[in-house]
Amino acid sequence: MNNLTDNIYYGTVLHQQNDPKRGGACSLPLVANKERFCTDVTFPVFSTTIFVWNKNTPESSGDGIEFYSEPFGWNSGARAGKNFLAKSTINNFWKDWSQSLVFDYNNVDQPEEYKTRFTNFQQQPGSIRVKGSYLVGLYSQSWYCQIFLADVPNLNEMEFVAQKNSVDIVNILPVK
Repeated sequence: MNNLTDNIYYGTVLHQQNDPKRGGACSLPLVANKERFCTDVTFPVFSTTIFVWNKNTPESSGDGIEFYSEPFGWNSGARAGKNFLAKSTINNFWKDWSQSLVFDYNNVDQPEEYKTRFTNFQQQPGSIRVKGSYLVGLYSQSWYCQIFLADVPNLNEMEFVAQKNSVDIVNILPVK
């Protein structure tokens, strides 16, 4: 139950999978400004990801999140495009970032054809570096999703991307 006096707001993501770390059908993050909330769910729920939403001071959750076009994109030899969402950009409500995660290829040794073909994270999800406490949800249009609370060094090895799901929605929520 939320504790409004102490600014503690719980949230959850409901999963159809038994293991919430695996990919499968799931809800968007459910959070409320009130003491309780409810929602309709169109799939059987077998697990949940529970978190504490950093509603009032989202900038204190960390330094932001980096999205890369290649696995282990933060390594110098990865030759990856990068998009950095600074903590000032990530506010206290989730937002669909899929279209706006455009890669910066300055000083990246990749052919022009690669840079033109893979302009954003939706087209070429390689890895994610979580620089703080954030909930990152990747969703396809069919609501197949996977939730991450830490770095994802190689999205090609994660169920979401490995099963050929497209990144149609990227949700980020600051957490405590």
